[in-house]
Amino acid sequence: MSCYRGRVGAKIKFGQSQPITLQNNLDRRFGDAPDAALAALRDASAALAEAGIEHWLTYGALLGFVREGHLLAHDTDIDFAVRNAGDQVPAAMAARGFRFHRDMRVGPLIGNQKFRRDDVSVDIYHLVDDGELLRDHCPFDRWSVCSGTHLRMPVAPLDCGGFSVPAPVDGPAYVEHLYGPDWRQTVTRWDWRFSPPNTTVRVNWRSAPRFARDWLRYQLKR
Repeated sequence: MSCYRGRVGAKIKFGQSQPITLQNNLDRRFGDAPDAALAALRDASAALAEAGIEHWLTYGALLGFVREGHLLAHDTDIDFAVRNAGDQVPAAMAARGFRFHRDMRVGPLIGNQKFRRDDVSVDIYHLVDDGELLRDHCPFDRWSVCSGTHLRMPVAPLDCGGFSVPAPVDGPAYVEHLYGPDWRQTVTRWDWRFSPPNTTVRVNWRSAPRFARDWLRYQLKR
């Protein structure tokens, strides 16, 4: 099995993968529903806290507050990381009116779960231990897997304007790990599989044609 770091930061591993389940989804930009997005952010965090689930903001939701002080207007989902949540999340979210929409699994692992309320999507990333880091897993397609590393870091309440949610205590450092040293710059051409420097793609041979096609399209758009 070989691994190399691409020019844009994504790593690639070739090998076998575990069975994957995924579904398509449609998301709404937060700029079209800012009040509903903030309410979903507040209530999703409250739902997880009420169930005793360790959680914190991550990915685009964290980037928005660290860089701009609010959710990104062009973003389409609120991202939370959880640990040791097991199968508790759907019931916890349902208690606050969120509808279960999607379950993405990699073998026995729950990789990502999506919930919706008032046309706002909330993504829950289930992190697992990976040495000094934490790691999430999401399908690239039916056979291959994308995974992203996260820093192990204490969390503290982050003021979101009238309420607070847990977030890494050193937000800039955490965001830089996710997005690289240029995270303060707005990026218009972005692919969650290839752009982030924290991402690894484990490619099964059956995915190689699609991977090569998508990688080439991504490079041509840059």
